[in-house]
Amino acid sequence: MDVVPFREPGTTRTCHATAAVTGGRFVALSGTTIEGTPRVAPAGAGVAVFGVAAGDAAIGEKVLVYTGPGVVMPVTCPAALAAGAVVQADATGGAIALGVAPAIAAGRLEADVAAGALGRVQFLPALIR
Repeated sequence: MDVVPFREPGTTRTCHATAAVTGGRFVALSGTTIEGTPRVAPAGAGVAVFGVAAGDAAIGEKVLVYTGPGVVMPVTCPAALAAGAVVQADATGGAIALGVAPAIAAGRLEADVAAGALGRVQFLPALIR
């Protein structure tokens, strides 16, 4: 699945996937850079989010990642959530309500979202690492 941002004041980065990555899910930094290019894998629970993958990528492939404060991206939400909810990554890089230990915030939902749908997640400056 390919996704594009709703608003894009942040930045995009071309990254190398160290594990299979799915578009519309949170990714985290994974290992050292390759010639200055970050390596990423799906963000798991308790992992600081680097950004959202713009598309699917297999191990070793390049993937475009949207990152930075102010970016609003569609992110898969396994459960229904209300507008304004602060979210974190789950074990598969989906967006879940903040509070499931270990909790590391990644963004805030701009609108209500149904379970399994793409939610509008805004990266907040203090939340993206």
